Amino acid sequence: MSPSRALQASLVLLLIISIAVTFPLLPLVIPRIPPTLVFSLLIVIVIFLSLSTAILQWAVFALASLWSSSSMLAVMSGQGGIAVVVSFVQVFLAVFSALGAKTVPRDGESVPIGTQDQSTLAGVGLWAMAAIGTLACMSAHRYLSNHPDYLTILGPIIHRREEGETQTTKRKDREVLSRVFRKNAWLELSVAWVFVVTLVSLPGRFGLSVSAHGSRSFPQSRVGSCP
Repeated sequence: MSPSRALQASLVLLLIISIAVTFPLLPLVIPRIPPTLVFSLLIVIVIFLSLSTAILQWAVFALASLWSSSSMLAVMSGQGGIAVVVSFVQVFLAVFSALGAKTVPRDGESVPIGTQDQSTLAGVGLWAMAAIGTLACMSAHRYLSNHPDYLTILGPIIHRREEGETQTTKRKDREVLSRVFRKNAWLELSVAWVFVVTLVSLPGRFGLSVSAHGSRSFPQSRVGSCP
């Protein structure tokens, strides 16, 4: 698959996930299903998000490498800029959620109510912005595909690939991919093991949460319990 097609496919997958989480998963489905199903659903969403973003990263860097080092620098700088923008959006939504929550007096303390609805609304807003950002990326990719320099640079590469792509080259490509996978096997297993340990241990470690409005503790998590 060419980088352009891979980029388009990954953006479509990201758009579908963002819209599905915005509505109906976050406001309607997740609050009404058991915690075990929520955990499984989140794992599935994370898997598809990781797959789409991995393909997107590869496609973007592959296309940027066809131009110049300044294009690669622009891509990496853009990633840092987007991270800052997302952080500001998260802070804004967190403040909005906190200010929108109401409190009632109980046992001499102010106990917040309605925080679940405010948190859901903040999450919906965040994923809606992610969908809008994905649409903007699709529009930028369409603009790039119609640019004259795009066809000038990619035209000879596609032509050479169509002429020289044989069974032998395909077999060599698979051999190279297999060799790279074997050389990075320990790294891949280590990263996978870190995720396994994190998913298994953290619910138990943080099963008992302390309220920020007093010394009262919430019930233990249904996913795990404190050791």
